[in-house]
Amino acid sequence: MCIIVHKPRGAVFPAKGRLALYWLQNPDGAGFWVRRGSRYEAQKGFLNFKVFWSAIEAADIKRDEEAALHFRKKTAGRKNKGACHPFPLAQSPGRILKQDYSCRRIVMHNGTIKQYEGDRSFSDTQIFVMGVLYHARHVIYKRSIRERIAEIAGGSRLLISIDGETYRIGRWFKERGTGAWFSKKIVY
Repeated sequence: MCIIVHKPRGAVFPAKGRLALYWLQNPDGAGFWVRRGSRYEAQKGFLNFKVFWSAIEAADIKRDEEAALHFRKKTAGRKNKGACHPFPLAQSPGRILKQDYSCRRIVMHNGTIKQYEGDRSFSDTQIFVMGVLYHARHVIYKRSIRERIAEIAGGSRLLISIDGETYRIGRWFKERGTGAWFSKKIVY
């Protein structure tokens, strides 16, 4: 299953060596976003760690900027660049598949949403984003809505960022040394 690393403002990402380990454990692609002003600048579709790392360095993510990384291990959908995370909170398949974009609402997912598995064209996450989260985009700030999203997603973890507010749904783990949050515990 995937891993998400969320770096709130003031936190840092783990060192390159640890990120390379996450890649080895989740080798089916990667992506990231960084919040710049009121927008999320996103890149995804990296199928090679060296290229992914170069893109992260080129993004020049500052300590006072919020950002997130996603390492994919395919459980549903296809293994291709468009299936990598993050996804804009959109209804259009064309927007969901974009690899380099800027948006005001963005999503990453770790887990499998069983009731949305089975489509050969899109992953469970892509279907969930287009069919559920898109329609809830104006009310995700409500705790009751996020609790319902968590119920639908089962044991999954979601990182939903909308207009400068970020919501971690599911069980997350904060690392003391970096201040970053992880969608699952990593065993070395």
